[in-house]
Amino acid sequence: MMRASVEIYDRLGIGRITVHANIDVGGYVWAKLGFAATDPAHIRAELAEALKDNPGCVIFAEANRVANESSDDDLMYNLARLEIEGLHSCGKSLLRGADWYGHATLKDPRHRARLARHFATEHDDARSNTAGGGEVEHA
Repeated sequence: MMRASVEIYDRLGIGRITVHANIDVGGYVWAKLGFAATDPAHIRAELAEALKDNPGCVIFAEANRVANESSDDDLMYNLARLEIEGLHSCGKSLLRGADWYGHATLKDPRHRARLARHFATEHDDARSNTAGGGEVEHA
């Protein structure tokens, strides 16, 4: 469905998609698609607060490391891809139920590459229920 939407947006000359990522898995799915947070400082502050409230939580500690190493544009994408050895799909666990606003710029080659990567692997991800790779992407 998203692939068809992007094709229509291209035909109509729409260059930017905005979303309110929420409800169950939306916070994870939009991040996995490469959408950037409208207010990345708020996301980082929420992660820092979560770690402060749960100082022994490995997922929050790693999410804060990733957030601090990520550009604003890469933040949500890198969080969605978060994996920790021995734990499965931490990004999905972290972002399920998250509520944030974001956007994808269709003329940005990096946003397009992320969408294309998702479209190419969406069937594999659906079968394995994973976000793929845990490496931090940099601008």
